[in-house]
Formats: sequence, C-alpha cells, structure tokens
Amino acid sequence: PLERRQQRWFEELADVVRSLQENDIPLDSPEFVSAVATASRIALGTHLQEKIAMLKAAVLHAALPDRPADMITMRFLRFIDELDPEHFVLLTFMRDPAGHFDRNEIERPNIYMGGLGSIYDQSGITISNVQLVLRDISDGGLADGGSWNTLMTANGAWSPRTTPLGNQLLDFVTFIDFDEE
Repeated sequence: PLERRQQRWFEELADVVRSLQENDIPLDSPEFVSAVATASRIALGTHLQEKIAMLKAAVLHAALPDRPADMITMRFLRFIDELDPEHFVLLTFMRDPAGHFDRNEIERPNIYMGGLGSIYDQSGITISNVQLVLRDISDGGLADGGSWNTLMTANGAWSPRTTPLGNQLLDFVTFIDFDEE
C-alpha cells in the first residue's frame, strides 16, 4: 500500500512538473526542490485525497516567480500536514460567507443581527467539531474565530474573517490551471 501511495504521489508530481515545463517555469531553484521534498514526505503520510490536491497546488506555487518567501512556503506545507480538510473548508467559508451561499445556491439567511456562527448553521457545511476546527485556525493566525458568536449587525456577520495569512494560504493550496488563465 505504501508503494502504491508513493506511485500515485509521483504521478501527481509529474503532472505539476509537466505543467511548469510547458509554461517555461524553471525547476532548479533550491526553494522548489525543498518544497518538493517536504510535500513528498507529507504525501506519503496521508491517505486523504484533499491533502494530496493541496500539496500538488503547493508544489506548483513553490516554483512560480512570485512564490512566497521560503519560510512562508514551509509554514504553509506544515499547515497542510497538520490541518485536516475540514479546516480548509471552514477557512474557505470564513473568507467569503456570502459567496459560499451563492456558489452552492443556498438561500442566504435573512438576519438583522447575529454572528458568523448563526450564518454557518445554515450553510450546509457539516464539521463534526466546528469549535475545535475554529480554534485551530484562529490559533494558527489564519482567521478571527473570536467573533464567531458575537452579536453584530448583518453586515458585520457577513464580513470575511480570514487574515491576510489565511487568504494567502488558501491561494497557495488552490491549483492553477495555466490553460484557463
């Protein structure tokens, strides 16, 4: 099973390398090589396809000329390793609560006052221990979870809660299809 997992990861990695080569992006930077080595170690330690997809995106971003600093890249890879897919689902929701409802064709709750937690309750997202996940992403500096149940106006409740670091992480784990750009 471990050999099959390794083979699947190397196939994913080959797709990234091919895509980068087709777009004339050099693959010889020490930062890229370090990112590949770290992502490969993480990939071998997970069975979760969501994490593999994030690692694939991370490796791609690590090769780009506008990549984050090496320290940030390595931290983002650790986030992928340490956090579960549910963390990224909640973080994505917190980045754009209204967009979540629109993308999933869910009628937005009509609230006058409340917190993001009351909006989440009607989002259709099911996370078994949302408070634990919320604490993890807040402690990581990725989002403001302290206002989850705070009473505020509707505009405040619908406002994004992710930090710039959280937004950067979400962008880093999102695969770029060069053909669509």
